[in-house]
Amino acid sequence: MKSRVFVVSNTNIFDALLPLALQNEESVKLTNEAFILDVSRTSRANYRNYELHTKLLLNFYSRSIEKVRVLAPEEFPEASEDSAVQYIMDFVAYRTMHELYGGLQPRFSDSSSIQVCTSMADLMLASLPPYRTLYNPWLYKICRLWRNQLRELRVPMWAMPLNQTKEMLILGTPVERIPRQEMEELSRVFWKRPRSFIG
Repeated sequence: MKSRVFVVSNTNIFDALLPLALQNEESVKLTNEAFILDVSRTSRANYRNYELHTKLLLNFYSRSIEKVRVLAPEEFPEASEDSAVQYIMDFVAYRTMHELYGGLQPRFSDSSSIQVCTSMADLMLASLPPYRTLYNPWLYKICRLWRNQLRELRVPMWAMPLNQTKEMLILGTPVERIPRQEMEELSRVFWKRPRSFIG
């Protein structure tokens, strides 16, 4: 069975939990390596505490995954050369890596696959038919912005926390549903004893 590499950013705790929620319990036990991508120097200025988020994720992942590393974006290609063939990233991590390296899949491995996890439901606006925005200039502008950005990023496959079970596409790219139960359980575990995660 292929091992799996999680590449997550430390800017959004909720999105950082999504890769684990995507896996069932058995798969999580088989995971042997995770990368926490430090995007503090590449992200736009905000009020997030990067150091605290990194420490929280490092301690949380260390409980389920054999090897966890914090990497600067420029360190990732070398660190992942001999790792697993499946990459699961959150949206910020994927966007950061794409801006640095562009064309991610052929850059790392011909056999690799990349899946992008996100909780940003407004990304679905990119697939909204143009006629639905004709009488709303603001909505038209937002939809066009997302559409252009996602086409440029060329996301291979999505994973999102959704309630519906029917198949969904964003600009022709399939979306895998992350079960709500898994998300709720992980969130409970994560916040149950926050002091223990900080150590």
